[in-house]
Amino acid sequence: MSSLLKSFVTFAFVCALALPAQAQDGTTKKKKAKDEIKGPAATAFQLPKEIELTDEQKSKIDSLKKELGPDLVKLHRKQGDIHTPEQKAARKAAQEKNKTDGVKGKAAKAAVDSAVNLTPEQQKQWDDTQKEITAHRGKIQEKLHPILTDDQKAKLKQSRGKKKAAS
Repeated sequence: MSSLLKSFVTFAFVCALALPAQAQDGTTKKKKAKDEIKGPAATAFQLPKEIELTDEQKSKIDSLKKELGPDLVKLHRKQGDIHTPEQKAARKAAQEKNKTDGVKGKAAKAAVDSAVNLTPEQQKQWDDTQKEITAHRGKIQEKLHPILTDDQKAKLKQSRGKKKAAS
């Protein structure tokens, strides 16, 4: 009976030690997921696959994401909040239709804009917010370029040239 009691006490002690460590890991994972920049804001920090970054460059870009990313996310949310729920549904449906039909570029944008049908006030808010987003992306690019080597900058320029030619 005493060995069973010792085993139980030992098991309880091990569990008691493991719980705080497990709880700490859980909060770290949540924090990382929260800090992650997703959606349209993430594209401001994306580089083509051909560009391989050093660990130091990755670290600097991560710092840049933490510094400028949250403001960009807020601007995109501000822009998204301009739409009514009905307009959001129409936008999503138009985007899905464009995707299934293979429509891209200016034609896709025109189809989405037509489906959303913004009021003149909403259009003004949208345009103003878009200007803020563009300016913020410019700040990001200004700080991102010095992190890259000349060779990486050349690859970036080449990649963007190919993308424009494909549109």
